[in-house]
Amino acid sequence: MDLHLPLQYEEATDYSIQGVVESIKLDDPELPIDYMKQRKNNLIRDLTHNYYILGMSYRLMSPEFFFDHVKRLYNVVTSRGISKKRFFFIMDR
Repeated sequence: MDLHLPLQYEEATDYSIQGVVESIKLDDPELPIDYMKQRKNNLIRDLTHNYYILGMSYRLMSPEFFFDHVKRLYNVVTSRGISKKRFFFIMDR
């Protein structure tokens, strides 16, 4: 089974990630502009990883693979002080 992504998928993923970043900046008035500037690269890295896991889950035909990832991610970010509301706000994007 080939688990590599076609270039079109990577381009679409990059485009989607930029849309998510812009959506977060526009839709969350509580998010300080300076925070986004400082955290944008981390956010892009994290979203890229999430898209990769989602794609892997699709190729493996295993939604549980992605759900397990989201559960682990939730536990990590909430243990670091990210609110449940903010976590679901970002995941909804």
